[in-house]
Order: sequence, then structure tokens, then C-alpha cells
Amino acid sequence: MLSLVYMPSDYHPVLLALGEHGDLARLSDCLAAFAGNPAELDLTAELTGRAGGACVILRPVSEDAGLAQEAPGADRLIWALTPHTAMAFADEVARLVADPALAGSTVLEIGVLDEIKVKVSHGEWEDPAIRAPKGAA
Repeated sequence: MLSLVYMPSDYHPVLLALGEHGDLARLSDCLAAFAGNPAELDLTAELTGRAGGACVILRPVSEDAGLAQEAPGADRLIWALTPHTAMAFADEVARLVADPALAGSTVLEIGVLDEIKVKVSHGEWEDPAIRAPKGAA
């Protein structure tokens, strides 16, 4: 299951998209589908199966604005992308998925002022649900 975790910071806020290859392939597919049919999409509900709380909304725009909080202190993040940029991001994530390395990551950003960067990662974090207990062989 893909995890979307927002890490607020005064200087370098980031949205982490953590998962395995299949999870990240679904993220790439969502971005590509958004590029082909630009309509507002609750990315969190689409990729994690949950709605409410902290969430990421993809919103079509004519000029890229990047990822930002909907309002200061809000749990909703708005990822305002043109179809062209969404497709470029879908391709970037697809390249990460196609890489046979056991771990890897990429950062999705437009480069606008105060943008929240999106770090997409696989294999660089440890899921405590599957970690063997200490002392286990």
C-alpha cells in the first residue's frame, strides 16, 4: 500500500510517497490518467483507499503552481499541475519503477517559490509490520 506522508517544515516541507514498485506504478498511472483527462482528483483516496484527514488533491491548472497547503495549517494539499507536467511526472515515476535497483527515489518539483516537494521512494524505508523481531534468524 502506498503511503502519502506530509512532513511540514518552516524551511523544507516535503510530501513523501513511499511504496513498492507496484504502488508507485499506480501513482504513475494516476498522474498519466490525470494528464489525459484533467479533472480534480483525490489522489489520497485513489491510491491509499482512505479519504479524510490529510489528503492530496490533484487540480488541473493552465499554469503550474506545484504542491501547496490549501490554507495555512490545513490538512489538504493541492497539487496544481498542467497536463503536460503531470505527464512528465508520470514518466519520471515510471522510470523509477522500471529501475531494477532494490531502492531508489526521485523528487517531483516544478521549482516555484514555496512549493512543497514530492519525494517518491521505494525500498529506502523499513515497514515495521514486516520487520523480524530482534534475535530472530
